[in-house]
Amino acid sequence: MTDIQEIKKFGIEILKKRKSNEDDESKIMFFGLAGSHSFNLNVETSDNDYFGVYATDIDEVLSNDINNSIIDGHTPEDYVIFEVSYFLELLNKGNPKLIEPVFSNRFCYKSPQWESLMKFKKSFITKSVIFHYISYSKSQMGDATKIIFNNSQTEQTEDQKTLLLNMINSNHNYHKKLYHTYRLLLETKRMLTNKEPVVFLEGEEREKIMNIRMGKEDISTVLKEISQLFKECKELEENLKDDQLPESLDIKILNEWLIQVRKQSYIKKEAEFPTVKYTDADFEINDIKNYNLLKVYNHFQSLLEKHNLQGSKILMINKSGSTSHNLVAQDEIDNLDKSEDWIGVYVAPTEKLFSLYPPPRRIDSNTPISTVSKIEEPEDSSNQRDTYYSGHQLFELGYFINLLSSGNHRAIECIYGAELGDTLETKIWKEIKGLDINYLTVNLMHHCWGISKGLIEKIQKNQDHFPLSEKRKLLYHAQRLINRAEEILNKSQYTVYLDEDDNKEERDLLLTIKNSQDFDSAQLNSLLNSCSNKIKSVGEEIQKLQKISAKDKKNNEINIKSSLKQSLIKVRKSMIKIVI
Repeated sequence: MTDIQEIKKFGIEILKKRKSNEDDESKIMFFGLAGSHSFNLNVETSDNDYFGVYATDIDEVLSNDINNSIIDGHTPEDYVIFEVSYFLELLNKGNPKLIEPVFSNRFCYKSPQWESLMKFKKSFITKSVIFHYISYSKSQMGDATKIIFNNSQTEQTEDQKTLLLNMINSNHNYHKKLYHTYRLLLETKRMLTNKEPVVFLEGEEREKIMNIRMGKEDISTVLKEISQLFKECKELEENLKDDQLPESLDIKILNEWLIQVRKQSYIKKEAEFPTVKYTDADFEINDIKNYNLLKVYNHFQSLLEKHNLQGSKILMINKSGSTSHNLVAQDEIDNLDKSEDWIGVYVAPTEKLFSLYPPPRRIDSNTPISTVSKIEEPEDSSNQRDTYYSGHQLFELGYFINLLSSGNHRAIECIYGAELGDTLETKIWKEIKGLDINYLTVNLMHHCWGISKGLIEKIQKNQDHFPLSEKRKLLYHAQRLINRAEEILNKSQYTVYLDEDDNKEERDLLLTIKNSQDFDSAQLNSLLNSCSNKIKSVGEEIQKLQKISAKDKKNNEINIKSSLKQSLIKVRKSMIKIVI
């Protein structure tokens, strides 16, 4: 299959089979022959390998639901297709298999968007690319690497030569490995001399490498040539001028291109399937009469400004922690201003979702301001476990939905918490909160049970090290959460606010653990045993349900995300400032 239209058709067919629904607008951006066929080094028995890049449907981007970063298969022929954002991540790392398609000009379909990126392809050759090409060259030779690429001595000893030839002669794949190594080093040398890599080889270079592949070249001679190529590459690399090659790829080029790709996808789909959007008024929080709430709202606004998130909208602010549970003792009330916990949910400008510089998933006073992309720093520093954190926390809507679907108790308490006047909500949040979704799944029950179990184990492992105050704090949280797990199990309900009358027994016990002046080690050990027994009992009941498999939990998570997906997409599209 060498006709470009046939190649394009094959790529589209693969993508079509993976589409989630009829409205899915995922598009092939690049698709072509890879491997030996693309290098013009194929033999009669060579398989057809294909490489591609696609842009997923814009709704999947807006709903944080890119499920197929890689689409691969082996029937009828081998293929791998990367989602464009993941492709850019690997391209930045300098992976040779990702660099080569950028410079491929034969047997491949290129969309206009792909062609616009190719205008910058010369800048993709960086020191990082050189490093990866050399590393990949070494990896091809396996155990022979130490001998071939040993710079410490100019001549190989007879014993080394014998060992090396025995290794090669005992493995029929070594002719293939030799030709790959030779080709990679040849391209490395080419790039180090300010030239672009050549994908489709012709003339003497092709003849030489084909002879190596077919076993027509003397192995000892080939090994010497590989060693010499490696030596030349290392010398060229060491003598590079500072301005000859950049250290790494310019992320801003990739970022601007990706944003345009996403915007064009949005414009095209919106023209075909227009969306009813929220109005500006639906995002507003007006007339905040409670001074304490106003202070929290202003604090969250200042956090958004600090993190360069102008244009973001706060959708909800809710009390969290002991005040929301009605577990504040009388002697704590005077210090509430300093110790209250608050949770907020914000939605970032949608263009941030299109970008390689996504908004932080969680912001608090200690969240560092990020100036790097997710390519440069894939791990979001705000992505630590959101189980217990005191103070004020602001979650991005997409991430908050992930917390809801996974059964995070702090997120779900914002849904089931009693209306006590200490909440700010937009019309949008009220709609989301009012959706008919059951969050009291086995995920939440297992989450509460697991956190409780972990806290008790932490006390038991540190009995001689933790002060009594720390043990009491851990026991307090463990006891409350195992009570919630038991409540879901037995009553299918979740109590956030413990009423002085209706929940007196539980409330008194938790306040005793938390605040009693007369609490001693004997009481702690007694309650510790009681809590441990309840954890064991609830755990056994959960197991009896036979619904705690990873598959069932994943299905619960998918169901909740699916129920919230259209709301999230509608919010995202309502935040886009593009005129169609």
